Amino acid sequence: MSINVRGVTKAFGDFVALDNVDLEIPAGKLVALLGPSGSGKTTLLRIIAGLEFADAGTIAFDGADISQRSPGERQVGFVFQHYALFRHMTVFENIAFGLRVRPRSSRPSEERIRAKVEELLRLIQLRNQASRYPSQLSGGQRQRVALARALAVEPSVLLLDEPFGALDAKVRLELRRWLRNLHDEVHITSIFVTHDQEEALEVADHVAVMNRGKIEQIGAPDDVYNHPATSFVFNFLGSVNLFHGRIEEGTTYIHQTATDHLVFVRPHSLEISRRLPDHPNHFRATTKHINAAGPLVKVEAVTEWGAPVQVEMSQERFRDLSLIKGEEVFVVPTELAVFRSSEGTPVARA
Repeated sequence: MSINVRGVTKAFGDFVALDNVDLEIPAGKLVALLGPSGSGKTTLLRIIAGLEFADAGTIAFDGADISQRSPGERQVGFVFQHYALFRHMTVFENIAFGLRVRPRSSRPSEERIRAKVEELLRLIQLRNQASRYPSQLSGGQRQRVALARALAVEPSVLLLDEPFGALDAKVRLELRRWLRNLHDEVHITSIFVTHDQEEALEVADHVAVMNRGKIEQIGAPDDVYNHPATSFVFNFLGSVNLFHGRIEEGTTYIHQTATDHLVFVRPHSLEISRRLPDHPNHFRATTKHINAAGPLVKVEAVTEWGAPVQVEMSQERFRDLSLIKGEEVFVVPTELAVFRSSEGTPVARA
């Protein structure tokens, strides 16, 4: 089921939640709506679901305008952040609920309901938990049951609103990998809302980055991360250092004076040296904190003009440098992106 959003606008009083949004989602893809709080991602998801109606614009499923249809008519499965399971029902009955409440004319037989639920229990890896109640499950297990319940009615589209937001970091990591594997098996067109950049980049086929009611960029995770279309996308996705700079004869120079250009550099695209570099674009800094735990060493420093800077390096490079806290070093960018500060549009990459 493909989804086509055209010119969707939605306001709540004076607040414009969505501003003329266009979005195309091919059939069978898993798309993340990524952005900060208030960017419009949940409002867009609810309009696609039919839980809200747009002030203007259209929503089409497989080319058919469904803008005025109810959630039931749209045949969407919706998974909320806080599970919304029935506490008095077992896992089996929670998953079967949507099938049992269908009108008699379209309700499957008890045999088919049982077969469907058992298939989903296998899919979510909870076959041994079928007779348990939600209170007897972990948070991650409850969220898997919520997903299975949404899938039981065989929706045309699966919508997930911050599905892992209530879980701790380790469980989130396990579940997002599980969701990716689940999607690869069922191939249902899916949209999930998240503010977690790592989650979106790891799980989704495509990422739509939202800001102030608009989609700033949509594309494959590696394309959005490595080729951001605006300064907002660059700044929002992952860790980044922000500097002012000037461009002279094709070379970008970082310095402290405010200019019309903003320079973005990822921490792993900065190198530390004790010797004066041959590279024309470098600056002095003083190391303030070193975190050597993990595969990458993270160095916090302060530039010669007093701005904080983050640098990441391999353990091998850190051992070669024998870097210590409080020493003065040279910092050289190996890769950077330049944007016009007034427009947020890219000027150059180097």
